[in-house]
Amino acid sequence: MLKPRRDFQELLINDNQIAALEEFLIASANLKTDFAKKAVIWLLRQTNRLADEICVSFPKEIGDRAREVGFGIHDINSCNCSTQISLVLKAMGSHMIFESHCGGYVDDEFDAKAGGYTVWIARSYYDHGVPRLELDLEAIEAISLKRDPYNDEAEAKSA
Repeated sequence: MLKPRRDFQELLINDNQIAALEEFLIASANLKTDFAKKAVIWLLRQTNRLADEICVSFPKEIGDRAREVGFGIHDINSCNCSTQISLVLKAMGSHMIFESHCGGYVDDEFDAKAGGYTVWIARSYYDHGVPRLELDLEAIEAISLKRDPYNDEAEAKSA
C-alpha cells in the first residue's frame, strides 16, 4: 500500500476539521472516561493534523488509565461499536488508522506481555517503525473537554 506524501496530507486536513474531530471524540460514548477522551485528543494533536504517524505507550504503572485508553481506542474502531473512527478519518481524506495493543516497548522491541497498552496513529496496522513519543500525563490532564467551542463567548459572559 502506498503511503500518501506528508505535504499532501497536511494540505488535506485543516484545523477546523481537527476541532470537529475532537468534538466528535468527546461526544463518543465508546471513550468511557474523561481520561480516555483527553488521551485520544492529546494523541490526535501529536499528529500535526493527521500528517505525522505516532506511537505512544501507556505503561502499566499508570494503572486503570492505560486500560481505559487501550479499550477506548479498540471501541472507537470496532465494527460492533457505534463510533467507527476509521470511517470518519476516511471521510476526512485521511489514510491514518487508530490502533491499540496490550503491551509496550522494552529495549526497542514490542513486548505484548509488558503490561499497559500501546497506541498507534499510523497509516499501517501496528507499525513498529513510526516515531515513539513520550507519554505526557500533565499535558493530557490539562486538556479541556468543553463540548462546544463556538460557545466560548457565551460562557465568558456568564462567568
